[in-house]
Amino acid sequence: MGLFASHPDNPFEWAGLPSEPLRQHTDAELLEDPPVDPFAIATGTSGASISISVEVTPADPAPADDPL
Repeated sequence: MGLFASHPDNPFEWAGLPSEPLRQHTDAELLEDPPVDPFAIATGTSGASISISVEVTPADPAPADDPL
């Protein structure tokens, strides 16, 4: 009873319009979002890749009397 009633000393509209006008959007906010492929596994993807060759040398064999 009177739980959601407004008091005359505190008048406000909690579901009304905002008190400040809407700000203008920047140019970056007006751009469309690009499609996102988080794993880049889709066909037709374009991009640059660099391959680096790494020389692998085999490890020396352990002596027969070494327990490790």
